[in-house]
Amino acid sequence: MAEGSKKMTPRDLLRVAFRRWKMFLLSWALFSVAVLAASHKMPLKYTAEAIFRRRSDASNVEAKSADSFESLKLTLQHELMGYGAVERAVGDLGLLKNVHRGSDGQLTRDGLMAKQELIRGLRESLEVRWTVRSENIDQVALSFTHSDPRLAEQLPNVLVHNYIARVYDEIVNRLTASRDFLQKQVEQCSRRLEELNRERTEFERKNIDMLPESVAALNERILELTSDMDVLRRHETLGQKKLARLRSLQGIAPQSATQPSQVVYGPNPEYVRLQTALREADDALAAARRAMTESHPKIIDLRRQIEGLRARLAETPPEAVIQRIYDKSDRPGSELAMRIADAEAEVDQYGKQLQAMQNRLTAYQRILVNFGPIRQQFLEITDKQRKAQDERDEWQKKLNGVQMSLAAEVEKRRTHLETVEPARQQFRPSSPKLLMVLGLALAGGAAFAGGVVALAQMMDRSIARPEDIRRQFGIPVLGIVGEIVTPKEETVRRVRRWVLRPLLFLAVLVVVSVASLSVVLRLRYTDKYRDFIRQPVRFVVRQAGLVANQ
Repeated sequence: MAEGSKKMTPRDLLRVAFRRWKMFLLSWALFSVAVLAASHKMPLKYTAEAIFRRRSDASNVEAKSADSFESLKLTLQHELMGYGAVERAVGDLGLLKNVHRGSDGQLTRDGLMAKQELIRGLRESLEVRWTVRSENIDQVALSFTHSDPRLAEQLPNVLVHNYIARVYDEIVNRLTASRDFLQKQVEQCSRRLEELNRERTEFERKNIDMLPESVAALNERILELTSDMDVLRRHETLGQKKLARLRSLQGIAPQSATQPSQVVYGPNPEYVRLQTALREADDALAAARRAMTESHPKIIDLRRQIEGLRARLAETPPEAVIQRIYDKSDRPGSELAMRIADAEAEVDQYGKQLQAMQNRLTAYQRILVNFGPIRQQFLEITDKQRKAQDERDEWQKKLNGVQMSLAAEVEKRRTHLETVEPARQQFRPSSPKLLMVLGLALAGGAAFAGGVVALAQMMDRSIARPEDIRRQFGIPVLGIVGEIVTPKEETVRRVRRWVLRPLLFLAVLVVVSVASLSVVLRLRYTDKYRDFIRQPVRFVVRQAGLVANQ
């Protein structure tokens, strides 16, 4: 038989299952009831989920460019469900009230161990997953599974609330600290820049008209001044020769000039020319200031010209002799005396102009001698001033960015964290799964019963069919004598077939159904399950009546 069983087809197995249906039914019922009963020993666990998101204003450019939430994503899991976060949540929920404490109110060694074990267990039941990832919106779901439905609801909400508050405070505090630091840097740079501006102004005041743009410009001024002096010297020589001729005509010594009867004073032409040049330079400076900064070389050169013109204006007398009047009636040769006086005035004017130009030439030569050190010192001051200005501008740019980020953060437009869906109160457990329990009980029971029947068939050595005789002994079967059944045995068989078998099948079905109903009520309807446990028969009857009325 063992050899024949190896060659059994699925149809043969199905026929064996029908032939041994009692064994199959009882095995299936025992396995199903055992699994359903064992599921009652499994603790019920409830899972609640809280969802929060980070939302930023799409129009806020600073929120996109700054590190608002991107850096927080890297540590989100630790910050949300790390040891410290769960410890704070445990304290907020008051889960450490029954933990052993010492006389000073602090946790004892056993209390600390219990606390750590509690936090470790809670952390193992937490799970973080991203439901949305984008540039403007990130959505995160935090789920928690526990046997206490109230704790399963409260812990995710507390963790999310604490995380949102902590992240907001951290970002605002960090931006505030950055703003304060940058403000100090800007103030320090501003003070240093003011000191350098004062130093430059004082240096320019002490070295007025001694700061040409280059040596070439200074040499050009000297050449222009030398050329003008040569022209004046030629005019002075001609004037002296003219004066000498006039005096020779008068027949007197050059030293004894005829005295005029009246001298007329008027505005000095050189003084008027300097005033006109000063006004033009002031107008040019005012026009340049409207288009340029104070540190522009052109403005600096105009200021130097103005200071030089003012110095020359201060040295030039506002009035000069414009006419000498000789009395013709009192002195003979008064016309010649007037011509001599005019020539003397012309020569004297040339001499004064030459002296002024010589003074300017001496100043330029002194500047040329000292040009290198003064120019180097001036360039050092301007370079420090430029670097200080660039540094202050850089710190100010960073400060403006941080201030914009802080304002956007306070207005909830930069890193806006909000709870989208808080964890709800759980009425149905998430574990064990109802479908898994029922599937294991019913399908697993069928598989187990099939295995039992197949094993029983393999262990069965009896001969039930003529084919078994031929296969087992190798002899032909000539005939079969039917079973002789008495009327009494026939009656017993009918009772078994039409009464006992249906009752057995019904009893097995009722037992499995009641066990399945118990599991369904326990995993889906907790309140009804308590009523079912107290009075199962009454509960079933009442539910059957409700179904019938509907």
